[in-house]
Amino acid sequence: MIEPIKVTVVVNATPDVAFDAFVNDFGTWWPMAPFSMSEGTLTFDAGQGGQIVETAADGTRHVWGHVTVWQPGKTLAVLWYVGSTPDKATRVTVEFEQTDDRRTGVTLTQDGWEALGDQALSVRDRNDAGWQTILGAHFVPHANTMEGTTHHG
Repeated sequence: MIEPIKVTVVVNATPDVAFDAFVNDFGTWWPMAPFSMSEGTLTFDAGQGGQIVETAADGTRHVWGHVTVWQPGKTLAVLWYVGSTPDKATRVTVEFEQTDDRRTGVTLTQDGWEALGDQALSVRDRNDAGWQTILGAHFVPHANTMEGTTHHG
């Protein structure tokens, strides 16, 4: 088994606000350069079965994944296959938990690397660095300040 990626940040928002910002503002806070297929626009279709889709300037659609768990304010899980196909999907799970100081710990776990075969370890290493940057520097719900703590697990 290949070890999952686990990244946690703490944000100045309630779990409901953090969840809402993660999904509804996804296309705003996600850093398209260099973390995209075409530097197009992103949409995140809410709800179980929803899709994350990047649309290029020429209209080409790139499906990044499908929502498999939808518990607003608590948990979101996606079969994640940016640049690939559903049969090569990993799992991205994002959990939102209120901290003792009334902020929210946002923990992202990505696992299921075995689906990528021979590319699993190189993709995992690249994604590990990417998630550190994406969550640690870009996810800030509703322009609040963020204090990040990152750990692998």
